[in-house]
Amino acid sequence: LLNRFHEFSEWGQCSILEILHRYKPENEEELFDILNILDDRLKHANCGVVMATIKLFLKYTENMMHLHNDVHQRIKVPLLTFLSCGSPELAYACLLHFQLLLARQLDLFCEDFRSFYCRFSDPPYLKMKKIEVLVEVSDNVNSLEIISELGEYATDVNILVSKQAISSIGNVALRLPELAHTCVKKLLSLLSYNISCVTSNVLVCLTSILRQDESLEELILPELPKNLNVITEEEGKASLIWILGEYGEALPDSPYQLEEIVNHIEEELSSAVKLQLLTATMKLFFKRPAECQHTLGRLLEHAVGRWGNIIIMLRGVGGAFVTHLIGYILWGKLPHYHNN
Repeated sequence: LLNRFHEFSEWGQCSILEILHRYKPENEEELFDILNILDDRLKHANCGVVMATIKLFLKYTENMMHLHNDVHQRIKVPLLTFLSCGSPELAYACLLHFQLLLARQLDLFCEDFRSFYCRFSDPPYLKMKKIEVLVEVSDNVNSLEIISELGEYATDVNILVSKQAISSIGNVALRLPELAHTCVKKLLSLLSYNISCVTSNVLVCLTSILRQDESLEELILPELPKNLNVITEEEGKASLIWILGEYGEALPDSPYQLEEIVNHIEEELSSAVKLQLLTATMKLFFKRPAECQHTLGRLLEHAVGRWGNIIIMLRGVGGAFVTHLIGYILWGKLPHYHNN
């Protein structure tokens, strides 16, 4: 079959390649003979033949580490060609191959990172996959350009693409800590757009970065949004509340921002936001008790008596118990309890 391989149609060649995928060469010499015969199929015009050949090359050299770089260099050229010239479906399949290759050799596409930039005409699913690959090919050399490019996608008309781009900037910061400062600056610049979904996603990213590197708080805290009405998404609200509770001693207005949220607590439908608010207000109470005492008392009253979620109610009961215990320790008496 291999000696007459070029006599077959494209469909026949794909069938032969599928048969070869199930065949195990007897020795290394036979394996090289097969690869040499099929090498010119990597330049074939038919994408089916090329992809089947790539699959066979990867299969046969799977356990031959010394050949990985040579094989990868040969197969990446046709893949990059199909990515730029093929249909969106073919481009998506190529991106999956890229991720497989990156798992084997991280630096394979570092110099070709511009090939993964999104086009205006790309469908959302393809843009999201390209953004995902951009994070994987980022390194100390190309990351500045990649971060700048991801910032352009942050205001995409598609909300999912925008969210993916913003979270990818955060992933670059977590993946390359030495570039975290640059990533944070880019994220903070996106707050100036005053777009609700963008602001919320940026706050989620900043929270993740602060959890890993607290030294960036001096850069992040002064730039936090003062107008809470801009944030409407649940995750964004919860992230900002976490920051206010965790770093409230460094934010002069943090008790009053939490108080503003508590004032409208009846309008809040998200249990996650309520739980985070309860935790953050309790944390801030121990740091700035005089400014948070009244706010915490009102919040605990709501948590114990008015919220329907049993988890929130139980946490509120725990918070109330701790508060009363502190009062007993400080003033030597317990407050009067109602029957409920």
